[in-house]
Amino acid sequence: MNIAQIPLYPSRDALREIAERAKDPYIFLSTAAAKPKWDAEVSFYRVAKEKGAVMLYSDYQTERGGAIASRPTIDYQSGSLRDDFHFGPLICVRAESLRKVTAEMSRDYRYAAFYDARLRLSREGPIVRAPNILYSVREEKREGQFDYVNPKNREVQEEMEIACSRHLERIGVFLLPPFDATPLNERFDKEVSVIIPVRDRERTIGDAIRSALAQETIFPFNVLVVDNHSTDGTTSVIREWCERDQRVLRLVPPRGSGIGGCWMYAARHRSCGKFAVQLDSDDLYADENVLDKIVDAFYREQCAAVVGSYRLVNDQLKEIPPGIVDHREWTPENGPNNALRVNGFGAPRAFYTPILRATGMPNASYGEDYAAMLAISRRYRVGRIYEPLYLCRRWSGNSDAAQDIRSINARDAYKDTLRTNEMIARHDYIRQRSLNAEQLEVFYERQLKTWEETRKRYLATERLQEKRISCGNHELRVQYNPARVISTTADPSAAARRPCPLCPAHMPDEQRKARYNNTFDVYVNPFPVFRRHFTVAAREHVPQQIDRHLDDLLSLARDFTAYTAIYNGPGCGASVPDHLHVQLIPRGLLPVEQDVAHRAGNTPVVSLGDRIANYSRAIVVMQGEERQRILERLRRAIADIEEANLMYNLIVWHEQSAWRVVIAPRRAHRPREYYLDDGSERVLFSPGSIEMGGVVVATRQEDYDRYDEPLLRRMFEQVSARVRVDECYRLHHE
Repeated sequence: MNIAQIPLYPSRDALREIAERAKDPYIFLSTAAAKPKWDAEVSFYRVAKEKGAVMLYSDYQTERGGAIASRPTIDYQSGSLRDDFHFGPLICVRAESLRKVTAEMSRDYRYAAFYDARLRLSREGPIVRAPNILYSVREEKREGQFDYVNPKNREVQEEMEIACSRHLERIGVFLLPPFDATPLNERFDKEVSVIIPVRDRERTIGDAIRSALAQETIFPFNVLVVDNHSTDGTTSVIREWCERDQRVLRLVPPRGSGIGGCWMYAARHRSCGKFAVQLDSDDLYADENVLDKIVDAFYREQCAAVVGSYRLVNDQLKEIPPGIVDHREWTPENGPNNALRVNGFGAPRAFYTPILRATGMPNASYGEDYAAMLAISRRYRVGRIYEPLYLCRRWSGNSDAAQDIRSINARDAYKDTLRTNEMIARHDYIRQRSLNAEQLEVFYERQLKTWEETRKRYLATERLQEKRISCGNHELRVQYNPARVISTTADPSAAARRPCPLCPAHMPDEQRKARYNNTFDVYVNPFPVFRRHFTVAAREHVPQQIDRHLDDLLSLARDFTAYTAIYNGPGCGASVPDHLHVQLIPRGLLPVEQDVAHRAGNTPVVSLGDRIANYSRAIVVMQGEERQRILERLRRAIADIEEANLMYNLIVWHEQSAWRVVIAPRRAHRPREYYLDDGSERVLFSPGSIEMGGVVVATRQEDYDRYDEPLLRRMFEQVSARVRVDECYRLHHE
């Protein structure tokens, strides 16, 4: 068995080549400088096959100067999103799966290609650990605890963030801003409580208390020192400070409390202030203005938590590498998502006490603050301060001192569990939370930043050639948009012969989705007609039949009042007739919307042709504020249309508390001019809801130049089905 040597950051093309060259079902990849020593090929194969693993790794041994040491690994979880997750220097990958995922990778990362491939593999099947030693290697250097926040590695981290964000989007746990603001309106006796959990820190607790009391503020604050049953002189030091300054209170939590338990004991105490601010018992605030800056950030950003930056120092307060840790990888837009990839939020952390009380912290002494911050950032805005507020001391006795490998593994496994649980919570939260209008705009901007080809098409919509054609007392708009030729010439009968472009598995790697409700996801349309253009596609591959989802259509119009929802029937404009979808376009751009506003009045159901003489299309309008009545009339109208063996397009918007629904009954998909053999006479007129709404999209210059009132009237007459509306609001085909 050959082992492919790969660098720490292999390229996408290198991984593709390895996968393509593989002759065996599994590929062995090694990042070790020297070839691993092993005779466990059979063991790897057996476990991989038994577990159905797409990727397998194991415990191993290291050799250095003749000394041999065991190197245990930890189990992979769905929350094992750290890009530095330690698999060891040898992994076994299913060749077929690696070929598949590398073929789908459109972005050629400089650093994140293997990380991206690993995340993709995790979506293909289980990543499995063999909990026994299967090989040995020369001892390798492992990345340090703070490497991921080292400014030298920022470019690496930015790529890793992109790959992780794409993964979170694919598995349905990606959070879209804006996040909820916090009213901060509950009243407390104290504005701030500095919370210091402590056990056996006689050497440093006095310095920490002194640092807290040195804060200069215009608001009242206190210092809650949670003495977790210290056995050295810590208690005596705390009592001395309590006698010296009434702002210091000593609290004693129940026995068995971890740091998280101490925090919650203080946060729920009657003496706790409005904002609970962290200070570890062996750390110091950077100056006397820290509390003031934190409180300013709470009110300025209306957030549920604030996180600052810190400077790493030794016990002599001298700066040590990497110096300032500011977590600039956090951005307001993506920070809560990227927090699932990195191992911490930063310090000092501060919480709005009512939300901390409601959220809670696990009763643990590691990762407890990380768990709380993950839960809070799921829903609420988190403020950041990027200047150092805190001196984080590293000395031989503190909790961040050098750990043995088993302790490191236990900590990493615990944080992976926290991430796994949080991902489950976020998935449920997103399912229960409908996409809102502000998030839709954020989603649009984010998609265009990450999909250059589509961004150019949207820029092009602002420069499209356009003309207006008067049809007597109403108007049509004609747009020249060659990028829409794929939609215009789509063959409905070919749907079964091609991969569905609205199923995520067949979408471009750059395409993002946002969950709308339990049925539909939202995508930015890659071939736009207007400056904003979304496709709202069913999560499941079901036929293009809207009759069972009319309520969703009305909800879309109500939830996004700046947009008009349109539906193309499978035989009259739907370029993907085998997958249920509708579209959102900016409201007010279809001439029919103005025609309805000016001529339909308040009549619940009316044929627009009855109100506008010689109207170019067959249009029926329904409107009203009562949702159930609109639904009943719409369902009855669709039943009437289908009973007459007709098709239809729908155009729906919501304004001034009322729904406006335009139905365009259809008797044909395309006019005879579309099918002419003579190229000089052929016209690629393939109308959907946009055309029936009054915007005709020409994909060829010759069609654009040819369009005039007589030609358009003739073609609309061929595809429209004239109907009349009786006094019972039933539709009758004429």
